[in-house]
Amino acid sequence: MEFDTVNEAYALNGKCKGFSIRKSDVRTRGPEGKKVVVMRQYVCNKHGLREKKHLCRIERKRDHNRLTSTKCAARLRVHYKAKKGRYVVSIFEEAYNYELTPSRFVHLHPIYREIYEVDRAQIDGLQSHGIRTCHIMG
Repeated sequence: MEFDTVNEAYALNGKCKGFSIRKSDVRTRGPEGKKVVVMRQYVCNKHGLREKKHLCRIERKRDHNRLTSTKCAARLRVHYKAKKGRYVVSIFEEAYNYELTPSRFVHLHPIYREIYEVDRAQIDGLQSHGIRTCHIMG
């Protein structure tokens, strides 16, 4: 697959597959101010594990967040090809080790939640007339 921008690859990959992704490695090239991303890697949000030194500390003031990482190996890597002027997928791994979200519920992942401009205008209009947020959301 080929993309015009790095962000197109980011937007397409996770949402259609049923998982959340996050940005991982990046490599840039060029002079300061005109740097070009030549490689970008996106990984599953469950990629990696928490370091043991953070789990064993006794001087913690707060409780740990729950462990959600499953050492998932799913990733997408794109490289910039100067001859084409586009980003090309160089590595794509679909090695999920957990059950993916059904496509009808993907919009509920925090990364994909968004309020469109039209909806924002409607919410602002309702709030200006004294309607409370809980009633608007209902």
